[in-house]
Amino acid sequence: MFLPDFFFNADNAGKKHSGNYLLLMCRKNAAALALTHSPPAIYTELTLQNNLAALYPVAPLLVNRICLPTASQHIFFNEQGQLFYRLQRNLFPFNLQLSNNIIAALSEKSHIETLAVFGVFDGEAMKKLLTEGRCKRLILWERDPWLLRLLLMRYDFVAEIVGGKIRFHLGIDLLKLRQQNQIKWLFNPFSEKLYHWEKKLVEREKIANRALVCTGGLFIDDICETLHDCDYAIYQIDVQALAVEEIQLALESFQPDFVFSVNYLNGLAELCHAAQVPLFIWEIDPATDAVMITGAAAESSAIFTYNQVNVQKHQSTGFRIARYLPLAANPQKRCFQKKTEKKYSAKVSFVGTSMLEQAQKSKQAFIDIYNSCVNTDAPGLKQAEEIVAACLDFQRQDFTKFLIPAALGKYAPDFHALCQSNAFSADPVTLLAESAAAEKRMNYLIGLACCGLKIWGDSGWELLENYGVKYMGTAGHFYELNHIYSASAINLDISRIYQMEIITMRVFDILACGGFLLTEDNAALREIFTPGKHLDTYQSSSELIEKTAYYLAHPQAARKIALAGQKLVHDKHKISDRINEIFKSAAAFV
Repeated sequence: MFLPDFFFNADNAGKKHSGNYLLLMCRKNAAALALTHSPPAIYTELTLQNNLAALYPVAPLLVNRICLPTASQHIFFNEQGQLFYRLQRNLFPFNLQLSNNIIAALSEKSHIETLAVFGVFDGEAMKKLLTEGRCKRLILWERDPWLLRLLLMRYDFVAEIVGGKIRFHLGIDLLKLRQQNQIKWLFNPFSEKLYHWEKKLVEREKIANRALVCTGGLFIDDICETLHDCDYAIYQIDVQALAVEEIQLALESFQPDFVFSVNYLNGLAELCHAAQVPLFIWEIDPATDAVMITGAAAESSAIFTYNQVNVQKHQSTGFRIARYLPLAANPQKRCFQKKTEKKYSAKVSFVGTSMLEQAQKSKQAFIDIYNSCVNTDAPGLKQAEEIVAACLDFQRQDFTKFLIPAALGKYAPDFHALCQSNAFSADPVTLLAESAAAEKRMNYLIGLACCGLKIWGDSGWELLENYGVKYMGTAGHFYELNHIYSASAINLDISRIYQMEIITMRVFDILACGGFLLTEDNAALREIFTPGKHLDTYQSSSELIEKTAYYLAHPQAARKIALAGQKLVHDKHKISDRINEIFKSAAAFV
């Protein structure tokens, strides 16, 4: 579980901050904080209806867009009515107040004709800016339809809307706003960080090249940085949260040179094809959903996958370009830290998810699929729970091989045949494999408890404290992760059991930080790295324990290997190197 990069200032990392620009992470989950998705009573449909009725005569299209279906599961409220925003797996208090330095700066201005607010903030403060005469007209832009809808549910802006004092804009409207002169932009401290690339879009003087980038995950920010360095203006869009109409409007208005997506999203290729915009996909994670794409849309799409096994599958699906592209690191973020706090030092460390939560959800999904297509009342047929238990027992015989497919073929042959025919939208084999992957990771790490192992990640790791492992809590993705990788004598990488043939992101990140790495051996790894020269490898739990003991006793050898690995990643395996490969391969599209 990681904190996103932009919540840390590299120049002040590790220091205490008093301002609004470093947001505090809530390290408790929604249940522990008694959070709910339902807005408090102060948010009313009546207020929303009144605001939309006033807004309709001046902006009918905007009203229609606000009423489109949109995701709301990323917003939470506590019992006091405070709003929280979920980003990846973390919750952040959504500070809607203006910082004192912004208020002071506005007070010094004698008159501002038009003030444009970047992201929603406190409605009473917005009204106050108008009533105190600090500006004649207020424009509010927000990328998130649900946040804008909540604002209009909370505050009565009817008088200001009818009087022409407030105008609201959503999403891709930002493109038109940046063309207006004599606008003073006011940045909400939270939104300024959350909409970092939209802010850069506003600040650009000229736009020549355009890239529409799908949000989703920490890796996206590294992609955007590389594209920005290639002189692309970037607009981000959450295609999983927005209505189709909103996505179509963004494509039509922004007219990007291409759309970039990390991992494939069913339906996106068809939308891009209809807009005559090429789609570039960098697949970096395993997918449980089957890829569904029409022939015409596939012809204008290129997919680059982290797993060589997937290339043939994507080619048979019809993608015009389907190629292997290993993961990489961003050395601007992943770099060696000479000075680290004592809490980050470790003889042996592992940073990552326990997978327990996902495993439980995937196991239940497998059971639901099995029960939906198998007559469990028929004589001799095993119940889903029995199948799960038998398959996991079979896999426990040997964690160096992926045995779940063979186990399913043994204990449920008819159901396994259905799985092989791609009869399901989610792959039952992969769903069941999540549990096996979690078990493997737990078992391998328990074996290293005697070596001073420290683990950073989600609270599922607390289970290992009974075995002598020290659980350190979550790790910040920028500051803390770099320090852990730099200050650990040995960093570990443990592959998921259903994709032991890949090179994980963790490999590149650890090496970029100058950390020494022990990872599982495979052919793809040896195509790029030389074991014993750039990193070292193991093929079983027992070999992992043996090599851990060896390198703890020979730290100079580990350091020499770490420096060689760092140099290789910096020279040849940067994210910018991969983006250049994508551009070369997909040159015909651009």
